Amino acid sequence: MIVDLVLKNAKIYYADSIIEACLAIDGERIVEISKETNLPRSSKKTDLKGGLVLPGIIDAHVHLRDEDFGYKEDFFTGTCAAASGGVTTVLDMPNNSPVTMSVDSLKRRAEIASQKAVVNVGFYSAFPENLDEMSNIVGLGARGFKIFLSKQVGGLDPEDDKQILQGFKKAASLDVPVLIHAEDKRFLESKSEELKKEGKT
Repeated sequence: MIVDLVLKNAKIYYADSIIEACLAIDGERIVEISKETNLPRSSKKTDLKGGLVLPGIIDAHVHLRDEDFGYKEDFFTGTCAAASGGVTTVLDMPNNSPVTMSVDSLKRRAEIASQKAVVNVGFYSAFPENLDEMSNIVGLGARGFKIFLSKQVGGLDPEDDKQILQGFKKAASLDVPVLIHAEDKRFLESKSEELKKEGKT
């Protein structure tokens, strides 16, 4: 067997410890971790000279603002920043403009990400207005759904417990998580009014 790449003289974080070994990589998979004498032949070898090899980090909460808020951060700048910190996968939150909450909006964001992102990108969706659409959104790859309790983002009214429970039940039937941006809307509104009266805006 000939593999694409061998990384030799590496320090590898493996099974809760750091070992000195080599990695054989074929395609996008590590196919072997062992001493150099036991590795398959490769078309390319790189000597890491004792460099540390760590698994890629997953950041499950990012805001990549492409489309209307791209001036804040977009798929390119956000994923470049992620890659520079060792993050190889990010999950994008749905409170964008337009909100990610339908098959069409998810397709559009995935297409933009495919052209600009430098790491793997996954997506959360806000709840759609029609909860029957949730299965199609998950089928397209959404990792789960998010609800914001301080203001409405997406199709669920955060003050309607019946709607929220229906959304939770549907998500459970699809075996995907629900993320909750958990604030107390009335508390926030009353405190905001107090601060405004004190001239703190």
